[in-house]
Parts: sequence; C-alpha cells; structure tokens
Amino acid sequence: MIWQVWRGAADSKATYPVFSAGDAEVPNFRPKLPRACATPFPCVCSRPIQRAGGHMRIIAGAHKGRVLKTVSGPGYRPAMGRVRESLFSRLESRGVVWGECRVLDLFAGSGSLAFEALSRGATEAVLVEKDSGAAACLSKNAATLGVEDRCRILVDDVLKITARTPSSPFQVIFIDPPYGESLFAPTLRNIIRRNWLDEDGFLIAEVEKTLRLNAEKQPGLEVVNDTLYGQTRVIVWTAYHD
Repeated sequence: MIWQVWRGAADSKATYPVFSAGDAEVPNFRPKLPRACATPFPCVCSRPIQRAGGHMRIIAGAHKGRVLKTVSGPGYRPAMGRVRESLFSRLESRGVVWGECRVLDLFAGSGSLAFEALSRGATEAVLVEKDSGAAACLSKNAATLGVEDRCRILVDDVLKITARTPSSPFQVIFIDPPYGESLFAPTLRNIIRRNWLDEDGFLIAEVEKTLRLNAEKQPGLEVVNDTLYGQTRVIVWTAYHD
C-alpha cells in the first residue's frame, strides 16, 4: 500500500490511500473473494450493484490494440472507442503533447481515458475512484499494461480530494461523473477554486445530454468543443487567460 500526501491551501497535509497493482488489501475494506474471481487482490465484482463488465481496447500509442477489462453497473460506462478517438484527436490537434502531460481522471471507473493517455505517453496519470471494486479493476489494468510506475489510483471521494489544493496542477483533467447524481457542478467548482488545472491545460467533461449546463459561462474556462454523441455530451475547455 502506498500513501499519497496532498498539500492543502494552509500547508496542512492530508493522507490518502493509493491502491496500486499488487496491493493485498484496501484500508477498511475486507471483502471475501468471489469463487470465480481470479484477481490476486480483493474484488467486489460479485456485489449486486457491480458485476464483471466487458472489455475496451486501447486505440493508439505504445499499447495500441491491448484489451483491458471494464466494470459494469450503475454509473459505470467506459468511453466508447469512437468518442475516445475523436476526443484524443481533437486534443492533439490543439497542441497537447502527451509526453509533457500529467493527467487527472476523476470518477475513473474503468480508466479508459487515463490508460489511453498513458499509452500515448503521458508522464503520469492519477485516477480517483471511490468504489473499491472498480479500483481493483483499475489496478489490474495498470498491471496488464505495465504502467504501475506512472499510474496512481486513489480510492477516495472525488469531492473530498478536489476540495484541497494539489501539490502541482495537471495539464489534462477528465471528469466523467455518474449520471443523475449532481456531482459535476461541485467537482468543477473545486477544480477551478483550488487550481487543479494548469494555466495551459485542458478540462474534459463527459456528462448526460440532459444536464443543464451553459458551457460558455464557466469562470476561467474557454470552450474548445461541445459535442453530442447520442445521449452523451462531451465538452472540452481550455484555461482562459485575460
């Protein structure tokens, strides 16, 4: 078990558990391994609200074509391949150089966006996911790709994490909250107030089509693109400079 220290606005320190591949357990979480589970660490994929999911494929980069596992259940929906391909092409056309980027993936789920960024050369990805079963899937996927040294998984609440000031900002931030739980607005406020986004960074939100959101009126952000993919809306902002 690795412990990651985040430094707060008043120089106070808060310690959070980081669940990495090979860990034996998550603090305060000791489920029984399901009979059919082949993972070497605790997994709650047998819980009624979450079950073994499908698969996703890395689109480009060093791990192009590699297949990773996903989880399914309420709130879990890995970004579709065509959405990821379009999104990453758009970011690269706007000048994103993955080899110079630290990536933050909030409500990470299966980590489809973070792992795509790592495959394309991102220097580091921090994935925040409060569900321990999903975190176990993330850990296994990181091990499958061999990117444990560039991947940190925080098993914690996104709002609690983003309410604090990071030690350094991120160049790319993905927000993909579960639909219908009103988590996007407070998460966005925290990111802006606590300076999680680098001054030249990109913020990407994947939200439900029906969410009432004026993308043009978010303080400190400028809309790059706002696109609908069926019932999903993907918004790309960049940090705004006066």
